[in-house]
Amino acid sequence: MITEKDIHRLAEELWRIANRSGLADPIIVFEHLSYLIFLRLHQSFEGDDYSWYDLMELIRSEEYQLAIDEYQEKWLRFTPNGSNIPPSQFPFDIKTLQQLVMFLNAALDWVPDNTLTEAFYDALLNRAIGNKHGIVPTPHLLASTMAKLLAEFNPIQHSRLNVCDPACGIGSLLASLWNELHTREFEIARLDGFEVMSLFARIAQINMLFRQGSHNWIHNEDSLALPSEYRGRYDYVICNPPFTKKSDWVTEPMWYSMGEYAKRGTRSYQFIELSLALLKIGGHCAIVVPEGLLSSTQRYDVEFRMHLLERYQLNSVVSLPSGFFPGTAMKTSILLLTRPSDGAILAKEVLYYDFEQKAIRLRTDEELWDKLVTLWRTYLYSGTVPDIEGGHAWTVSLEKIIQNECQLGATLYKQSLFPPKKHIDPSRLLYEIFELEKQLHNEMEDLYELHHKIRPDVNDRDTDALEGTAGAEAELSSVLQVLREHFSRQQNLLLDVYMESEKPLAIHEAAKRANRMLGEEMKLGVQEANQMTELFDALGLLESTSSGVMLYPKQFDEDERIIQTHKPVTILLWKKAERLKRS
Repeated sequence: MITEKDIHRLAEELWRIANRSGLADPIIVFEHLSYLIFLRLHQSFEGDDYSWYDLMELIRSEEYQLAIDEYQEKWLRFTPNGSNIPPSQFPFDIKTLQQLVMFLNAALDWVPDNTLTEAFYDALLNRAIGNKHGIVPTPHLLASTMAKLLAEFNPIQHSRLNVCDPACGIGSLLASLWNELHTREFEIARLDGFEVMSLFARIAQINMLFRQGSHNWIHNEDSLALPSEYRGRYDYVICNPPFTKKSDWVTEPMWYSMGEYAKRGTRSYQFIELSLALLKIGGHCAIVVPEGLLSSTQRYDVEFRMHLLERYQLNSVVSLPSGFFPGTAMKTSILLLTRPSDGAILAKEVLYYDFEQKAIRLRTDEELWDKLVTLWRTYLYSGTVPDIEGGHAWTVSLEKIIQNECQLGATLYKQSLFPPKKHIDPSRLLYEIFELEKQLHNEMEDLYELHHKIRPDVNDRDTDALEGTAGAEAELSSVLQVLREHFSRQQNLLLDVYMESEKPLAIHEAAKRANRMLGEEMKLGVQEANQMTELFDALGLLESTSSGVMLYPKQFDEDERIIQTHKPVTILLWKKAERLKRS
C-alpha cells in the first residue's frame, strides 16, 4: 500500500533527477515535471492522439531530440481551456529527459491514480516553492475546510455550477472546492480563477491541470478590473485576497462598488465587494478578511459593515488565531455570505465559531477543522448550536450586532457570553484547604462524641487518627478531576509534566518543560513554579526525593506510582493541618 512517506520519497528522487544542473528555475522545473507526471498518469492529453507510450518509444529508440521536439510541439501547447498563460521553455537536456521518463515509467506504474495525483503534486509544489520568496500557499486544512463549509450550502441546482476565485494565487482554494464539489457529484460547468501575478497564475494553471475539468480557466489578469458582464455569474465564490494597502487599488468606482465607505481601508474591501457582486441570486461566498475590518469603529468601516448586512446574508464568522498565515501576525476571520433575492427575509442571527488553539497546532490538526464542519452542518440543517457551552460556538442576533456599530469580530461577543474563567491563587487555595480541614476535624470530634454516647463501652479515642487526618481516601482520578477544575492552564500543564516524567524533576526543569507548551505569553517564572509545586506537594500529589531538591509523583512503594490512574489506587485527600501551615 502506498504511503505518504513513499510519495515524498518519490518526489524527492524525481526532484533530484530534474535538478541535476542546479541552474534551472524551480518553478519552471516544477511546471514541466507536472506535465510529465500528468501525461504518465493519464497516458495522453484529452483530444491528443500522441501518448506517453509514443514518448517512451522515442526514448527507447534513443531518438532523444525527436522526443524533445514532439514534446515541445504537442504537449507544451496544452493549457487549460481559455488560459492566456503560455508555457515556459523546456528546461531539461537530453540525458535528464531520458532519466525522468524512465523513472516515471517505473515508479508510477504500481501506484493508483487517485492515491498519487494530488499528493504527488503537493509534494513537488512544496519542494519548488520552499525557498521562493513571496509565495505563501493558503494552508491546506484551511482551503479544504472553506470548500467544505461552502459546499454544505445547497446550490440552486446541482448541475451546471459556476465557480470562481477572484484572487486565486496558486489555486489552492479553487482546487479544494473543485475536489469537494466533485466528491459530492455536482456538475461544474465553469471554473474561473483570476491572478494578476504571472508566476502564481502559472502554478494555478498546473494545479487545475490535475483536476481534469474540461472548463477550468485560469486568467492572468486583475479581477478588480473585470467588466460588468461578470455580475451575477457564479454559484460559489471562494477567496483569500491579498491584504495590500490602498496604493494598489483600482481608484475609480467600479460596477461592483457598494459605495465609498471603504476608501480608506485595504484592498480586501474591494475583493469583498467584487466577490459578492459575482454571485448569482442565491449564490454563496466564503472569504478571508482581516480582523480590523470586522471590529474597527472608524466611520467608514462601520458604514461598510452596515451596508454589507443590509444587502447580503451574513451566515457565519469563523475566527482564526493571530499568526495563522505564515509570515504575518495578522488576525483574520472567514465570512460565509449569501446573496439573497430581492425582498427576501434575512436570518436574524449569525453563527460564530472561535478557534482557541494556537496557530501552529491549527495548521496541522485536521480533527479541529472537522469539528467546525460537523457543527456547521448541524447548524444549517437543525438551526441549533450543540457546542454553545464549550465556548467555541455561539449565535448573536442581528439586532445586537447593529446595536454594537455592526461590529463583527468574535472577541466582543464571546467576552459577553463566556466571561474569562477566574483561577484561584495557589496561596488562597491552600488557605481554603486549611480552613476546610479545621471544619472537618471539628465535625469528626462531634461525630466521635455522638458515637461515644451510643457506645459507652468504647473507652479511648484514637487521637492519632484524628490528628493525623481529617479526611477520607478517594480515587486519584476523582480527586484530580475536582482539582483540575480549579487549576489554571499553567498549573495543569506543570502538574502534567511531573506526572508524565519517568524520573524525579527539579522545579526549574519542570517549569522549563511546561514553558515549551505554554508559549511566551503565559510563560512560568521560577517563583510561580515554586508556588505551584508547593501546592501539589501540600495536596499529596508529589513528594520529594531524599535530597529534597527534586520531586516526583507520590508513591506508596517503589514499584507503584499513584499517578497511574487506570489502577484502582487511592490517595489521602487532606493532609495534616500542621503540614499545610508550613506550606
